[in-house]
Order: sequence, then structure tokens, then C-alpha cells
Amino acid sequence: MGMNLWQDGIVAMLAAIGLTSLVWLVAGAFLRMSRSPVMKPVMVLPASGAAPALQQSVHELEQLRGELRAYTTIVILDCGLTEEAQKIGALLCAEDRAVVLCTAEEFAQELMERGRADGGIQHAGGDGT
Repeated sequence: MGMNLWQDGIVAMLAAIGLTSLVWLVAGAFLRMSRSPVMKPVMVLPASGAAPALQQSVHELEQLRGELRAYTTIVILDCGLTEEAQKIGALLCAEDRAVVLCTAEEFAQELMERGRADGGIQHAGGDGT
């Protein structure tokens, strides 16, 4: 008798958790559909020298991007890559159009243009300073 009551309690608890999870899943999906971020985030991966872990790092960021369900550009920031590492970076860009290889100067320019296009984040004063 006591064992059945205990088992029924566990089944009821699991059912409640399952229902709560289902409601949370549906609500989350609805909220994601109803709003899109005004500004698109960027993942930056600074790399220099031979960058032996470049390919693995980019693939880990792609996996993280998939888990977050966010379309995010991955920027390989060339901070003095060797010629061989630059070739690997170019190959990574070729296999995923949301991966970009650029220098710090190019990246800064792109950020400035994107900030103006997306409206940027304004401070309380509104003058952008």
C-alpha cells in the first residue's frame, strides 16, 4: 500500500514536470517567433600566429550558435595569423557563409557601419557619446 502511494506520487510529480516543461517549451517558441532582436550579435574569435586550434574553435562556436538557435556571424579576428593559418581561416569561411575572416581594422569599420545601420545602442543623451 505504502509503495503504491509512493509510486503514484512520483508519477504525479513527473507528469507535473512534463506539463510544465511542455508549457515552457511552447511559450518559449511563441516568444521567439514574436520578437526578433533589433541588433544582431557577433561572436569574435581573436587568433594569432599558427592558431593550431582555429578549426576546432570555429566548429565549437558553430555548435554553440546552433544550441542558442541564433543566427550569429562568427568573426575570426586576424591578429597576426601566419599565411597557413589564414588559408585555414579562408577555408572555414568557404564552408560556412556566416564565418568571416578579417583584420582588426576591417572589423572596426564593419562594426561602425553595422551600428549605424541597426540604429546602434544609444546612451541616455541620445547623441551617441
